[in-house]
Amino acid sequence: MRVALLDSGVDASHPDIRKALNDKRIRDARGFPASLDPRGDRNGHGTHGASVFMRTAPHAVLYIARISDDDGNIRDEKLEYSPMIEVLSFHICELSTNL
Repeated sequence: MRVALLDSGVDASHPDIRKALNDKRIRDARGFPASLDPRGDRNGHGTHGASVFMRTAPHAVLYIARISDDDGNIRDEKLEYSPMIEVLSFHICELSTNL
């Protein structure tokens, strides 16, 4: 099972996340926009979600997209949805590969 997690990223120092990275269960992690560090979750929301998922779906792999800043806000200065379209396009391409 492949899962796209669109949230605040993950904290790479969290034990569950570190194990998932070492086991290659987190296949890719990107920031949208690129200035957001996908492995720099400061509020813990995305880390918690990924950790729960890793424990409850032991055979799943995750594709992480950090779409919110440290305060949990999704910013788009142009008031357009281009970052969301970009992240969804990325995940659709990644998740459909080798099906």
